[in-house]
Amino acid sequence: MLKKSNNKAFTFVEIVIVTIILWILATIGFSSFVWNISSWRDTLRKSHIAEIVWAMKTQKQKKWSLPIPSNYFKTKTWATILAWQWKLDKNIWLSEIDEIPVDPKLEIPYLYSITTNRQDFQVALTLENGDSPIALLKWNYKSIAKNILPTLLIATGSTTEIDISINNNKNLFIFDNQSHNLPYNFEWDLEPISDWVLDLTWLLDEADSSWVFSQNSNFETCLEIKKAGKSIWNWEYQIRSSTWALTNTWCTF
Repeated sequence: MLKKSNNKAFTFVEIVIVTIILWILATIGFSSFVWNISSWRDTLRKSHIAEIVWAMKTQKQKKWSLPIPSNYFKTKTWATILAWQWKLDKNIWLSEIDEIPVDPKLEIPYLYSITTNRQDFQVALTLENGDSPIALLKWNYKSIAKNILPTLLIATGSTTEIDISINNNKNLFIFDNQSHNLPYNFEWDLEPISDWVLDLTWLLDEADSSWVFSQNSNFETCLEIKKAGKSIWNWEYQIRSSTWALTNTWCTF
């Protein structure tokens, strides 16, 4: 007499449950993998920008000036040109770097802007930051004029000139660690992105706004500002008092 087999085939429900469990595990694993990859790219971007800033500062020490961005557009107010901006592409030469790095995901150049006297600069890129991209800026630039040019970089690249005396254009500034305006976006557009919602009024009037932009504390008089090539036009500037406090002082040039 044959013995009855104890082996049982998987039921349809059991197969479905196992499939769902495997799918969940695979999804978790893939998400973790993607997060680790984006985190690695962000780490690489931070390394890139540190290398670029070091090369910029070194070149300024050696050449006494910074390289001019190729095909730049101008940031101005009324008739005064304040800064030049474009990309750190292959047309810019830095003696300390054999090949200027690009974004590891998009393979596009990072943004770059300098003052017209070629002494101050800012470099910007976008961090993936998980699912919430933010801007990362590094610079030697320090703002000296009250509420005029908090940063050198503007979130646009579609025109030859941007006049920041127009109120709406002031919303284009790119600020460090912010998500409002980005050097570029990872989804639909590789050009600088502005969402037009940044309100500079409250941002610049904050009592503690050191995270927004760096104020200059090196000048004690308006004449020193002029000699340093930092005068923009007749306006309020940040002047260092005898107690090292920053005071808003009207300067006429």
